[in-house]
Amino acid sequence: AAAVVLNPEPFDAHLVWFSTALDWSMVFSERSRDEVIEKGIPAHRVRLFPFPINPEFRRRTTSAARLRGRLGLAEEPFTVLLFFGAEGQGPARKYLAEIAARELDVQVVVICGRNDRLRADLEDEARHDLGRVRVAVRGFVTNVPDYIAAADIVVGKSGPNQVFETLLQLRPIVISS
Repeated sequence: AAAVVLNPEPFDAHLVWFSTALDWSMVFSERSRDEVIEKGIPAHRVRLFPFPINPEFRRRTTSAARLRGRLGLAEEPFTVLLFFGAEGQGPARKYLAEIAARELDVQVVVICGRNDRLRADLEDEARHDLGRVRVAVRGFVTNVPDYIAAADIVVGKSGPNQVFETLLQLRPIVISS
């Protein structure tokens, strides 16, 4: 049996994640590999692998408007996707309030993941007047690639999966802390 650590971050290699007692340290970038070696992990114990991207995140040939229609969204307006991961932890409520306060003529799709309380709260807010902002609230979805491809811009967390999967679909992303 081998003891292995996987560093999911392609840009950072914090020493707390690594140990010379482990058989292998797996990384996804040369930068991370070099940093791990520099911190004292023997080079022969560091393995570089391509970042694992789900094939569902490949670029779409279907237009964003057409995808929106399939997702039950309005096809035409500028569409902002707020998505902070499967657990729905993040400032979605704050961002939605700021968008509404600015009276932007946009459609905001919020994927709440497993955060049922956030979903219920946002569904309640969406029933009230938010000016020109149209809001579509979703819970946990299994077709995140479709929502990303349907958006004009994605606002979300800085996790490498979300960043890479958004960029693969040539969508701009605003990264939240």
